[in-house]
Amino acid sequence: MDEAGELEQAAHLCGMTPETSMPNRWPHNAVLERDVREEKECCRSVHLQSGLPYEFHTFSYPYACLSMTFDRKALADESKTQWEMITKSPFEGRRLCFGQLVFFRKKSATRRTLEPNMSPGLFLGWRIDPGLRYRGVLRVLDYQEYRTKKNALAVDVPQEELYVEPGPPCFPIAFARDKDLKEGRDSSVSEFPEIDLKELPFPPEGGVASPSTPSGPKGRGVYITLERIIRFKETPGCKGCAGTSSKHTQECRDRFARLVAHPQMKKSMTKQFHVKLTTSSRPKAFRIDHWRKHPLQHCSHISLGA
Repeated sequence: MDEAGELEQAAHLCGMTPETSMPNRWPHNAVLERDVREEKECCRSVHLQSGLPYEFHTFSYPYACLSMTFDRKALADESKTQWEMITKSPFEGRRLCFGQLVFFRKKSATRRTLEPNMSPGLFLGWRIDPGLRYRGVLRVLDYQEYRTKKNALAVDVPQEELYVEPGPPCFPIAFARDKDLKEGRDSSVSEFPEIDLKELPFPPEGGVASPSTPSGPKGRGVYITLERIIRFKETPGCKGCAGTSSKHTQECRDRFARLVAHPQMKKSMTKQFHVKLTTSSRPKAFRIDHWRKHPLQHCSHISLGA
């Protein structure tokens, strides 16, 4: 392992005893060193293409590393990518260029009611949560904040609320700096173009609204009553059937739906199913678990219609 102090500290935190080598001397992990070199070259390329200042390398380097992980073949199995080998599934998120112009749904208390709901932004990468999990959240730089206040405010945006105009990617920061360079002006004080807001219809749950299709009325769920629990027995592991909760598990609901929808059950359910409870011995607060422990105290007669 390399002699870098941060690597030694990370190894100690993991309970490992590192064996370090001298810097720039053999032996070292040649494959790892090559990967790091490629990541740096990729970072320089995407950063130059975006036109963003050097301070944004804290975003461009993770972007470069993740982008290469999505496509680079794994050493253990060349039929899979490195991301697929680690997470057991291919990356299914959106693939955009670093610094590319996007529009995101901005929710702000200062936004006026009838103002367009899409603000311009610059794509910075993907948010990766602990456990190397991608949960559909993207990192976006608020273009208006950066243009007016030079505020490097990166916001988390669900990928369903991100809109990209069709066509080749646009890099407004790079275009402004190139224009100043061609005209002989100082590119460090470039004036970035103003980009109008956009209005796009979003459904309440997020994402671009699609044309409505007639789907018909939604069917109602099956009622899990006391009569049906007595008839079809309890679902193992369901607290609703056990009487300790008011909600049944999804497995329990699916089971009762299959039982009720069965042809033979439908035929027998057309006949009356009686459960008569005596009012003299019934407790004030009737509970199904109390009924199971003392059935004879509460039921005077249980009969299936013949």
